[in-house]
Amino acid sequence: MERNLNIDLAKCIACIGVVGLHGIGMANYTLYYLCSFAVPMFFMINGYLMFQKESVGFKYAGKKILSYLKLILCWNILLIIPVMLLRHKLINPITECIRSIMQQGYLWHFWFFGSMMVLLILLPIIHKVFKGKTALNAVVVAVLFIFCLGVTISSWRAEYPNQAFVPQFLRIWMYGFYYLAGALIAQSGLIEKIKAGTSKVPAYVTGTLTIILAYVSNMGQKHLGNYKYHNRLAEYFYDEGTVMLWCVVFFVFVLSLKDIRFKKAVSVFSSLSLGVFIIHPLVLKAAEVLNLGEGAVAALIRFAAAIVISLIAAFLMSKIPFVRGLIRL
Repeated sequence: MERNLNIDLAKCIACIGVVGLHGIGMANYTLYYLCSFAVPMFFMINGYLMFQKESVGFKYAGKKILSYLKLILCWNILLIIPVMLLRHKLINPITECIRSIMQQGYLWHFWFFGSMMVLLILLPIIHKVFKGKTALNAVVVAVLFIFCLGVTISSWRAEYPNQAFVPQFLRIWMYGFYYLAGALIAQSGLIEKIKAGTSKVPAYVTGTLTIILAYVSNMGQKHLGNYKYHNRLAEYFYDEGTVMLWCVVFFVFVLSLKDIRFKKAVSVFSSLSLGVFIIHPLVLKAAEVLNLGEGAVAALIRFAAAIVISLIAAFLMSKIPFVRGLIRL
């Protein structure tokens, strides 16, 4: 089966965005919020790919869940030795697995795997209900969009992000919207129409909208975080209206690109994106020893170094038979 280079490119962009979220962080809020598309894009990628399958049964979902659990457990077991040597304490890998999914502990970013397992539990039913029913999916996506707006409004009025009361891996209204939006894009045939030039929304329109919405959503996140939520973490803005529109339009734009350069590099990076995602927080943690400072320049150096080092590490791991399973599902 021929690789979808547009999906590969989307994975690369989303992966770089995730590293940006964690590497740049709040050293520069403009760059930080410009990376907030990353997590939503990963959900849309998964929804897009899953709804191109003819059927998804409980057996498939069960195997995928087991692969996620195996990955989470293996990495937490690997942490036992370095934690003993550096922190002089013994950790329980099972406890750490639970903490990882709850966005805590050393592998706090594994909450994403927890959310994917929740989706996989529901996926056979979701796939059966929505497969071939584009209109129904569109209605549900619209309802989830409105619900997300309601969450934003309630947080705005409470002057506190109400999302914080729900662990990130259980914020199903948020990642459910993006997942089904990705599925809707696949079902509608929009990408094929844009590439063929038969769509009423040509590529240059989505490109222009992506830039405009990036600016608008960036300003909105800064305002809400500083004056309304009194919390500036990007995770509380994934269900904000302008952010949702920006992420969806950006995803459509990336998928509708016709001429993708550096195809080999894109394919290789995409194949290593899971490894980069897993490894980069460990690289950033190690970089703290260097004490590069807290300014924007230092943050950009950490960001670039984390991408390069994580990519090299993932590449080397992919060449070792008994190790490559740690960066693949």
